[in-house]
Amino acid sequence: MSVVRTFLTCLLIGVAASLLSGCGALPVNLPRGFAIVYGVADYSEINDLNYSDNDAVDIYNLLTSDEQGFSPDDVILRTEADATKTQLEIDFEDIASQINSLPDPTLTRFVFYFAGHGYGDGMGNPNGLPAVWQDYFNDSQDSSEPQGAGMYTDYIFLHDLSLVGPVSVEDVKLELERAAESDDDLALHLEKIASRQRIVVIDACHSGGFIGTGTAVDTVPPAYEGDGTGISFIDGLAAITLYAENDSQGSADIGPETVVITAAGEQEFSHEYLPWVGIENGIFTHYFLETATMADSNYDGYVTVSEAYGYVVRSIEAFENPDLYGDWKFIPRLGASGVDFVMFKAR
Repeated sequence: MSVVRTFLTCLLIGVAASLLSGCGALPVNLPRGFAIVYGVADYSEINDLNYSDNDAVDIYNLLTSDEQGFSPDDVILRTEADATKTQLEIDFEDIASQINSLPDPTLTRFVFYFAGHGYGDGMGNPNGLPAVWQDYFNDSQDSSEPQGAGMYTDYIFLHDLSLVGPVSVEDVKLELERAAESDDDLALHLEKIASRQRIVVIDACHSGGFIGTGTAVDTVPPAYEGDGTGISFIDGLAAITLYAENDSQGSADIGPETVVITAAGEQEFSHEYLPWVGIENGIFTHYFLETATMADSNYDGYVTVSEAYGYVVRSIEAFENPDLYGDWKFIPRLGASGVDFVMFKAR
């Protein structure tokens, strides 16, 4: 009898799961989507990247594809020479004005995506940069994830930033203000976006610094500091588990309606595929693009931010990090404050 009961119980659970998943889920009307998508591979005065412009174009194409809720008129795409800080500030003003003019601007979702170079004050000893830039960044003591994230100013570099122009530490500061978007700059821009669902996705080195120091901290355990021991799969599982526990932990510096996914930690590099691999994307963005078709883990027809994040973490841990050594390993970061938005309609 117990065997029969067990079978019937499992059968009932299976039926219920089917009804709660894609087979029985009610359709969801996605909020109207707005987005700013930037990608820079060809820098004016910095070593170039290979595929950051491709990354931005592919993200744009995904967002504006059928049933994702983003009209091409509501998505701004800028690549290469068009992707400057001056233009970014104009685009944020335009998108904010467009959203705020709606009858209820809160019933929208907003995505900011960037692919390109990134750096941060908390890095310390920035080898490879010109001496005056090293002097500037060395003024800040080292910091590690997650406690250091947001403690210092972190940056994404726009197209026209120049490493060769500044001749003093003060010049470096002015150049960053002119042609780099800081985490503080982005927070101020996001405050003007009235959407209740704001999603920031950054594919850049050291991008984990864009996760604030509020209670919604980086969800990767603090034990991992890129110390050469690598990343265990347990770290990835813990990151996903901790995300689910953030619902009682208040808001992040960037606001309670915002979640941030970054390609790597504040002290980590993100990577592109090498040309002979045949995948013309950054590694993080490659897997992020796959989430629309691969990450619907509960089969309800929609991919949430946490589902997308979990898929990317598991994929990078399984397929990329085994071929990387020590500090070259990386793991995406997630900053959230107890919210989980729909990212894509499953394809």
